[in-house]
Order: sequence, then C-alpha cells, then structure tokens
Amino acid sequence: MSFEQDTQHRINQTLAKAGVAVVMPDDWDYVTKLADGLGQNDFVQLTWLDQDSDATALAAEKIMNHLATVGIGFPEYGIQPNPHGHTEIAEHRGPQYDPADPMTQNRLYGLLAGLPGQLIPLSSEYTWKDVVNERLPHYHKCDIGISRDCMADNAVIRFPVKLGEIVVIFASCQQCRKWFDLDGFDRRLNQRRPINTQRHHDRLLDMMHDALPSADNELDC
Repeated sequence: MSFEQDTQHRINQTLAKAGVAVVMPDDWDYVTKLADGLGQNDFVQLTWLDQDSDATALAAEKIMNHLATVGIGFPEYGIQPNPHGHTEIAEHRGPQYDPADPMTQNRLYGLLAGLPGQLIPLSSEYTWKDVVNERLPHYHKCDIGISRDCMADNAVIRFPVKLGEIVVIFASCQQCRKWFDLDGFDRRLNQRRPINTQRHHDRLLDMMHDALPSADNELDC
C-alpha cells in the first residue's frame, strides 16, 4: 500500500467513525489529483512579488478595472453596475474544461493588465508566459506608471502578480520594474502616483470569486 493509499485508508476510517460517507478506493486517485490542483492554485507563489503589498495593490487596481469592464459596479467610486456586462473567457490553447479532469475544475486565470476585458484560463500546459508570447509580442505601453522615471511607451519587461485566483500579467518599463527593488522609503520618494491600499483586498477577492465563470460557462471556451 502506497503512502497516499495508506493516508486515504486512515481518512476513511475516521470518516466512518464519524458516520460520514467514505471515499471509495476507485476514486482515491481522482480525489488526490483534485486536492493537488486545489492546493496548487490556492498556495502557489509565482514570484516574490505575490507577497509584496505594493505589487498586490497594483494587481488589485487591474482586477477592479476588469470587474468594472464586465459590469460589476463600485458605487463608492462612482462606477455603476452594468446589467448587460458579463465575464468573457478568452480563447486559449490550454486544456478545455473537462468534468473528468480535476485540473480543469479549479484553475488560475490570467488577466492582461492593459487589456482587462477577458479572463484567460491557465494551466501547466498554458502558463502566463505562453500568454505573454502569444498576446504581447508587440505591446509597448507600460501598465504600471509608478516610477517618476517611467518610460510609458517602452515596456520591455513582462511579469505576473498573483492575487487570489487571478494572475495579473503586467507589461512594464525597466524603471517601473526596478521600483519594486527599492526599499519602502526610496519607493515613496520615487513614487509617481498613489495606488490602492490593502484594505479592499478581501472584498475584491470575494467579488472576483463570484465573477469567475462556472464550469458550465467554460464549456464553450
């Protein structure tokens, strides 16, 4: 008996004692893959910027842009909801939704910072780097504009920031990317514009989760 099988056996014993339905042995591999997929999406860190408060605040800005684009309102900011808006899933070369494949039932979605109208399903076969190569080869606008020395039309760097289930993909000039390498004091000295604070993140993530497509809506993507 493998380690995973032994673990499942002990879990089933605990479930049975509690009077809860157990997982049949034929389903153990499926459940294990599903759990691995859930863990990968929820806890994977793409880069250290995923833990940087300024980077995630900038990602939150772009997610708010997306939510406004698809019709979700922010009355506190003067943005009214659009009843005709909807989340659009972009065409992608990764695996399509398959009810028999756990890895397509819980996935990350890419969001281009400069083109916020679509969500792009990601997978191990179609990563944020593939999105960059396919969609941003001739895109030169800096999506960040945070450095006082920003070169707005010379975005030569691409990088992701993961916030919840969304991977925001930025195009950046060298100066704005280097801004994140500064310490907090020097960042503020070189900061060109204000950015959102962290206080809206929990609400934003809840709204983003509600706006994500259901499995049924992804069947046609």
